[in-house]
Parts: sequence; C-alpha cells; structure tokens
Amino acid sequence: MKRMLKLQIADSSYCLLSYKKHLEELKKTAREGKDPHCTKCDEFGFVKGSKSIVPIVCYCVSDEKSKIEKKIEDLEIIIKRYNTVFNKLDNDMTLNIFAEKFNNQKLVSSIKKYLELGSMNSLYIEGESGTGKTTMLKMLWQIYAINNIKALYMKASSFEDMHKNLFNKNAQDRDLKSSIDAKIDNIKFADIIMIDDIDSVGFHYAAEGYYKLFDKIRELEKTVILTSNKSYIGLMNSLNIKTRKDNIDEIKGRLTSRLKNLNIIELEMQKFEIKSDKLAS
Repeated sequence: MKRMLKLQIADSSYCLLSYKKHLEELKKTAREGKDPHCTKCDEFGFVKGSKSIVPIVCYCVSDEKSKIEKKIEDLEIIIKRYNTVFNKLDNDMTLNIFAEKFNNQKLVSSIKKYLELGSMNSLYIEGESGTGKTTMLKMLWQIYAINNIKALYMKASSFEDMHKNLFNKNAQDRDLKSSIDAKIDNIKFADIIMIDDIDSVGFHYAAEGYYKLFDKIRELEKTVILTSNKSYIGLMNSLNIKTRKDNIDEIKGRLTSRLKNLNIIELEMQKFEIKSDKLAS
C-alpha cells in the first residue's frame, strides 16, 4: 500500500467547522503587506541598499489575508461536498469530542497516531451498532479533506442495492451499469477509500462488483478504511464458501485474497453510555 504522508495541520482533531473558525481567527490578525518589524526593507517593502536598478521586494512582504480568504473559500466547497456525501455536517464533532462523549480515548489515541505517522496499512474499525463507526468515518473524511487528501466514501448497502437492482432488471439497465462502473473507477481519483458497514450485505449480489473494487484497490495500491459489526476474522469466515448457502464461487478465492492483502490494522470500538451534559459538566 502507498504510504500516506504525515498530515500538515497542527491538530488532527479538527473538523471542517472548527478549522474554518481557526482560519477566520487567523484572518483577523493577518498581514496585508510588509512585516512592520522587518529591518531589511523600507516602509514600502523594498530591500534597503540594493544595487539593482529595479527595486527588489523584500521576502517579508506577503498578502496573508488574501491567502487565508482563499483557504476559507476552498473550505466552503469542501463543506458542500461533505453535505452531498453525508447529508449534513455534524456540528463541531472532532476526535477529541468523540473520545470524551463515547469514552473511547484509547481508540482515538490510536487513530491520531495512525494519522500523524502516516501509514502503509489499512484500518478495519469494528464494533456493534451505536458505537460511532460511521461518525468516526465522517470525522476522518473531514481531516483528510482539510489536508487535501481525497477520500472516497461508500456505504456497502448502497453498493449492494445497485447490484441488486441491476440483477432484478436482468442486467439490461445500461445507466445503472455505468453508475456501478463509474463508482469503481472513481477509486483511481481517491487517496483513501472508505467502505462503511462492509459486513452488512453478505456480498450476495455485489460479489463480482467487490472483486473488481478490491482488485483495483490492490492494483493502484490504495489505502482502505473499513467499518464492520464483525471482527476481521469473523468477516473472512463469513465469506468462506463452506459456511454459505448462496454458492458464489467468486467469493472464496478471489475476494478474500484481496481483502487479505490490505495489511489491516484492526481497531475495536466499544459501546459506552453516552455522557449527558450534566455528567460532562
């Protein structure tokens, strides 16, 4: 797998909204011109004592405010893209807030370390319903987006439903086939592929689609983040043809071999009682 570079922000717990607030605060004190404390240039920002015929602009001259404004504009575009994928933004939800709310400090600490170091490994986040797996993916998507790392989010049930509809229509729907092919092809444009609740569908209709999906992931050396209600071993066992009744021959050798090649780091999310405002205060 390709190594993801260390993230270039100071705080890996930022969400889109808190990062926007951070930029807006920076904008208030940003410079529009020369550094007033610089001693190497005159009041207009030109280097003193230069023998050049053309005045030389000092390195301290910078339009920081415009640069920050451009970052905020880009962030607005990212927020709109997020809302397209997830319907709405979770207000101010960050890794730190998640750790406190769900009492998952150890898990969040591990994920932060993974983000900070960069990794050649894929993440497999397991846990029962209600432990916050999808919320975690939403936060990771934001952190990657802030750092210009392209994340492709897929809900496994939606991928399965597309193939189910295609199956029901006897594979005659060209537009649906094109949508499926485009979704698989979009992997080449992403740095991270996120697949939510991968165990929820059983791979019945979409077995061939998943084969193509993971084959392209392996070919392009992409990093994957998977969430599941099952353990990684449990997922692999559920794909074993001996324990299944649907006789999908593609599953055992082709799909499991690609899943095994993901270099998985497995993290377990545990369910705790969510803290109320009174408990948190």
